[in-house]
Amino acid sequence: MSKTEFKYVQVRKEYVETSFSKHEVLQLIDISQKILYEAAVGEKRLFSIINASVSHDMRNPTNSIQMQVQEQQTLNQKLKNTIDTLSPTTVKKSKKNLEGVLTRLEESTNIQVSSCEILKFFLNDMLDYA
Repeated sequence: MSKTEFKYVQVRKEYVETSFSKHEVLQLIDISQKILYEAAVGEKRLFSIINASVSHDMRNPTNSIQMQVQEQQTLNQKLKNTIDTLSPTTVKKSKKNLEGVLTRLEESTNIQVSSCEILKFFLNDMLDYA
C-alpha cells in the first residue's frame, strides 16, 4: 500500500474481560473491496435496466417508425401514379384511390407520432437515470 492510497475502514469496538482486567479493544477493518464490489453491483444493475429499456422499449417504436416510413414511400409512389393517370374518364376511380392513400397516410402519421412520443418518454427516463 502506498502512502497516498485511500482506504475505507470500519471501526469495531469490543470489550474484552479476563479474570484480572477489562479492556476496550478497537478493531479497524478494511472494507474498501466490499464498497467497490457494491458499487460495481449497483452499476451492473443500472446497465441492466438501461439495456432492457433500449432493447425492448425503444426498439419497438424505432422499428415502427422505420416501417411507417417505408409505407409512406410506397404511398407516395401510388399517389404519383394516380395523379399521373388522372383523366376525365377515370375521375371516380382516381378519387377512390386518392382517398385510400390519404387514409393510409393518416394512419401512418398517427403511428409515427405515437412512436416518437414513446421514444421521447424513454429517452427522458434514461437521462433522468444518468
